[in-house]
Amino acid sequence: MSCIAVQNLISQYLDGRLEGAEAELVRGHVRECADCAQDFQDSQFLSRLLKENLDLPEPPKDLPESVIRTVERDK
Repeated sequence: MSCIAVQNLISQYLDGRLEGAEAELVRGHVRECADCAQDFQDSQFLSRLLKENLDLPEPPKDLPESVIRTVERDK
């Protein structure tokens, strides 16, 4: 996997949105590439910092349905 591909997937990896082979490819590349390992550590630090310091409310459980209803109503 190329550095550019890994850098584009780091945030998805940290958010738990990558699974299986793709996640393993990112982990393997980060173990072998010092530049990507540094990018990974920086992104991990920023992600943790944001999660700890942003007090974002949970969106309403019916948000997707509400958006769909609004879009359909406004057609």
